[in-house]
Amino acid sequence: MEGTLAEIRMFAGNFAPRGWLFCQGQLLSIAQWTAVFALVGTTYGGNGQTTFGVPDFRGRIGLGTGSGPGLPNVDLGEMAGTRTTTLILTNLPFHNHAITGTVNVQVNNDTAGLTDDATNKRLAATGAIFTAAAGDLVSMAPCASTLATGFAGSNQPFSTMPPYLGMNFIFCVEGIFPSRN
Repeated sequence: MEGTLAEIRMFAGNFAPRGWLFCQGQLLSIAQWTAVFALVGTTYGGNGQTTFGVPDFRGRIGLGTGSGPGLPNVDLGEMAGTRTTTLILTNLPFHNHAITGTVNVQVNNDTAGLTDDATNKRLAATGAIFTAAAGDLVSMAPCASTLATGFAGSNQPFSTMPPYLGMNFIFCVEGIFPSRN
C-alpha cells in the first residue's frame, strides 16, 4: 500500500501494513527514519537527537490546525481535552434559587392600638402592626437575608465523548517524500 511519508490514514484492519505504523505515540530512531524525521521533527515527541515520536491517536480524534471564526487556535501536535469532566460552580451560568416559606413571630394578643414603644417593636395579633400592651420586644428589621438551599447532585464526572467507532490510524514511514509545491 503506497503512501506519502508522514501521511496518516484511518485503517479498519487489525494490523499495520508494510511501511506503516500504528499511531500509538511510539518513539522512532532518527538514524533509521531520517526522511520521516525531516517532515515531523519532534512535534509528536522525542528528544530530537536520537528519537522522534509518532502521533498518538489512542482514544483521540484528529482536529484541523489553526483557528476558524470564533474558535481558538489549535497548534500542530497539540493534545488537549478530557474524556470526562466534573462541573464546578464557575462552569454554571449566573442564577438564583427562589425560596418561599413562613416566619412565625410571637405577638401580644392585646387589642391593637398605639404603641408606647418609640421604635415600634411590639406587634398586635390583628389590625394594626403595633399594640399598646407591654410585652416582650420583638426585633423588627428589614427582611433581607441570605438563605441557602440544600445541596443536590453527587459531584460525579460525566462523559464528554460523542458517539464513536474505534478505528486504527496508521502512519506512513516508507513511501513517497512529499514536495512542497
